Parts: sequence; structure tokens; C-alpha cells
Amino acid sequence: MEAVEVRELESLVDLRDAVVSARDQVANVAAQIERLGLLLRNVEMQMAVVSTPLQSTVYEIARGKENTTTTNAPAFTQRSPSATQRMPGSV
Repeated sequence: MEAVEVRELESLVDLRDAVVSARDQVANVAAQIERLGLLLRNVEMQMAVVSTPLQSTVYEIARGKENTTTTNAPAFTQRSPSATQRMPGSV
């Protein structure tokens, strides 16, 4: 074989190696994307479980703030009656 043919063959072998390496890298990236998709689905399911109670809590807090800002009434605090304030006939 001539030197030119040898160089061409070496170039083709190098090209084949590069293609095989690129194909392996693409397969690895595809597997990582699939794993990330599964993780994302897990996070979405967990968020759905947490989201409803959290939205209810946020709504209740917002509603409570709205109620306190629209009324001038003092905050309600329940105190236990002292011995002198008990109703007659109660023990």
C-alpha cells in the first residue's frame, strides 16, 4: 500500500472511532434526560400532594389578614374566668 492509502485508512478509522464515541455520548445524554424526566414527574406528584393543603392554608391566612384589616374590633382572646368572676351556682 502506498503511504497515501495508509493515511486515508487511518483517517477513516479515526473518523469511525469519533462516530462511535459520539453515539455513546448521545446514548448517555438520552439516558440522563429520561432519568430527569422521571425525577420531574416525581416532583410534580409530590407538589400536587403538598399544593392543595398549602393553597388552603395560604387562602385561610390571606382571608384572616383580610378580616383583621377590615374590622376595628379587638382581637378575640379567651380567658378562663377567675374564681371571683364565676357564675353563681357554678362549681
